[in-house]
Amino acid sequence: MNGTLQNHSPIKAGAALLSAAAVGPILLLIAMPLLSRIYNPDEFGLLANFNALTVAILAISSLRYEVAIPVARSDRRSSVLLAAALGINLLTAVGSLLVVALFGKQIANWLHAPGLYDLLFITPLVIACGGTYKALSCWALRRHAFNDLARTRLTQSTGNIAVQIFGGLLGWSVYGLAAGQFFGYGIGSMRLAQGLSLKRLVRLFFQNRHFTLGTLSSFNRFPRFDAPAALIEVINNQSPNLLLSAMFGPITGGLYLLCDRALNYPLQLISQSISQVLLARGRENFDRREFARSIQRVSIVLAAVMTVPALALFLFGEQLFTLIFGLRWTEAGTFAGLMVFGSAARMVLASIAPALIVAQIQKMNLAINIMLLIAKTTAIVVGFALRSPLLAVGGVSFVELVGCAVGSLIIIRRVRPSGGR
Repeated sequence: MNGTLQNHSPIKAGAALLSAAAVGPILLLIAMPLLSRIYNPDEFGLLANFNALTVAILAISSLRYEVAIPVARSDRRSSVLLAAALGINLLTAVGSLLVVALFGKQIANWLHAPGLYDLLFITPLVIACGGTYKALSCWALRRHAFNDLARTRLTQSTGNIAVQIFGGLLGWSVYGLAAGQFFGYGIGSMRLAQGLSLKRLVRLFFQNRHFTLGTLSSFNRFPRFDAPAALIEVINNQSPNLLLSAMFGPITGGLYLLCDRALNYPLQLISQSISQVLLARGRENFDRREFARSIQRVSIVLAAVMTVPALALFLFGEQLFTLIFGLRWTEAGTFAGLMVFGSAARMVLASIAPALIVAQIQKMNLAINIMLLIAKTTAIVVGFALRSPLLAVGGVSFVELVGCAVGSLIIIRRVRPSGGR
């Protein structure tokens, strides 16, 4: 399997990973109409707040050292990076527990969501399991174990959905939704950890202090530039979940979250699969001067594929969402029709973002995400000032469409000269 994938282009290898993992998002999309009838919009609103906080922490819980694992030039260096990522993530989880215990009520009150307080105590568990899963996923990428990743995604999706459905039927309220995410990360980590010796990793990390410090120092651009960029990117993606719920109420936040799940989960799967293949093969392609052409081909194919579905959802979003999710989610269809264009542009940008890591120009990623954050926050504030959640959602989608399109063009332009050297 590995040898076959190594001879494929990034698009073909990504397609293989997508086809093997396709059952996961299909199960989620099938389950969402049931989840939308078990849970209320305000419960989805609380989950939106919870997701926004945990995802933001997970973006930097290992200081992005896990992203360096696939591109390290030796297995020994990648093992040191894996040990560092796992250790830093564990410390982050412990730190988040202290923050929740000391400031949990203030955080919930600031977000105008008192019901969030008890939910926040699940955060350390999600961070511990989620950060571990991210690091082990990058370790699997180093080995080109795409089939293992695909099977793990399927297991995660199945476990997540099962817990959320049974939790709702048992009356767990929003805790059932959060528990599903924790279970998904946990079972994914256990699958990817099979055959990995934690004792060996720890011994290797402390065996040669100079080598360990030298490895971490040689990849210090990841905590210095990639971590801030990743955090800002997550804030870009999650700020509507937080701000719409805080400004317009949890029901609006819940409507937006359902759209975000229905649209962005499949799109994130596509972008994650393509970006993982690009990251795993990036150094090889970059050395062969093929990387720039691969990035350009990926961008064109993804943009073309998304054109017809985006137009269909824009024209018939309300009817589709009412049919699939029920009458109380009709307004979510209006949101989705506006959101789809920004989501499609974000998918393209996220798919080719590893080019910045391979080309060692993470500063550009930081600049792109700062630009997007300022523009999206402005759009939400304008919508709030005019008391129109629809205007806020449409404004966010518009600036995301323009910003991500510009960002993608910048990446293609910046990588092309390096790819030709």
